[in-house]
Amino acid sequence: MYFSDQFKRIHRSYIIPLQKIKAIVNRKVRLTHIELPFGDSYISAIQDWTKR
Repeated sequence: MYFSDQFKRIHRSYIIPLQKIKAIVNRKVRLTHIELPFGDSYISAIQDWTKR
């Protein structure tokens, strides 16, 4: 398994583990204990991997 299969960049400051995502709501990614915003330039990438 590759790094890109387990983690994704959602903002220039954040790379997150996919297994910790609980929800994606209102341009924020909700992890187990925190909500992080995602950057404008990552919107299409996030939409692509959430469809899979």
